[in-house]
Amino acid sequence: MLVALLTNRPDLGALPPDPRRRAGFCWIGACQDCWVRLADGGRVRACTTPLEPGMAVLLEEEGERW
Repeated sequence: MLVALLTNRPDLGALPPDPRRRAGFCWIGACQDCWVRLADGGRVRACTTPLEPGMAVLLEEEGERW
């Protein structure tokens, strides 16, 4: 799922107030930076959760739906 999110929103690795992207996420569920909320109310780590057809991801801080 994380690859799909970063493909569509490459700025997700940026943290305020610095708009530059960070080096990346850990990709193994250890850093806690990739938590996302699903439209069904679930909360998952994007780096370890497979993307499934019809899955809708909400970005909590922005309320955007993917």
